[in-house]
Amino acid sequence: MRRIAVLAILAGLAAAPAATQPRPPMGTGTQTPAPAAPQPSVRPAAAPNVERGRQIAENGTPAGALACTQCHGMDGAANGSNTFPRIDGQPAYYLFKQLDDYASGARDNPIMSPIAQSLTEEERQDVAAYYGTLRFVERPVSQAGAQADVQAMRMGREIVNVGIAERGVQGCANCHGPEAAGLAPATPRLAGQWANYARAQFDAFRNSTRKNDVAAVMRDLSHRLTDDEIAAVSTYLETLQPARER
Repeated sequence: MRRIAVLAILAGLAAAPAATQPRPPMGTGTQTPAPAAPQPSVRPAAAPNVERGRQIAENGTPAGALACTQCHGMDGAANGSNTFPRIDGQPAYYLFKQLDDYASGARDNPIMSPIAQSLTEEERQDVAAYYGTLRFVERPVSQAGAQADVQAMRMGREIVNVGIAERGVQGCANCHGPEAAGLAPATPRLAGQWANYARAQFDAFRNSTRKNDVAAVMRDLSHRLTDDEIAAVSTYLETLQPARER
C-alpha cells in the first residue's frame, strides 16, 4: 500500500531529521534508548489533494464519513470538551498513519474506526494532508490545566524532560522532541494536547486497548507510571504550548 512520503513537501512538513533515534535521557545515562520512530516508506505517489481534504473535513463524504470538524474543528483544536484530540500542528504522515490504523483495525475506536473505513486511502491521505498544513496555535488551557498545583506541575515537567531513571522511564522529550513539540514525519506533538485526552491514551496503552505504538514502547512506559504521575504529565503537556515551527 502506497504511503505519503510526498507529504513532506506540504506546508508545515519539513524534511525528517537526519537521525530519529532518541537521544539518551538528560541526567540519567543508564536507560536503554527507546526504539526509533517508524519512517514512512519511500514510494512514488501522487501528491495529496489538500483542497479535497478540506472539503471532506468540513462536509464528510457520500460514503458516510462524518465531517471531521464536528469533533476536531476546522482549525484542528477540537471542540473544547477535552474528549477529542487536538490534531493541529501534527505531522501529516502521523495523521495518515492513525487513519490507516483505524481503517485496518490496528487501532480501534467506536467513532474513528467506521469513519476511517468509510474513506478511501486517497481520501485519508487528503484529510491528513489538510490537517497537516495547519500550524499549532496556542489556546487557553482547560480547567484541569488551570487548577494544577505546583507540585504536580513540577512532577510532570521532570518526567517529560528527564524521565525516572530508577524505573527505566524515558523522558517524553527523548522521542517527541524538545518541548515535546513532535518530530516529523512520524512522531506526534504532545505539547498542548488536552490533558483529559492524553490521560485517556495513557490508560488505553496501559490496558492494551490501544496497541499501535512502535515496539510497545508506550504500553511499557504506561505500566511504569503511577496514576498520579500520568495525571501530572498529561496536565503539564497541556500547558506546554511552544508555538514554533516543527
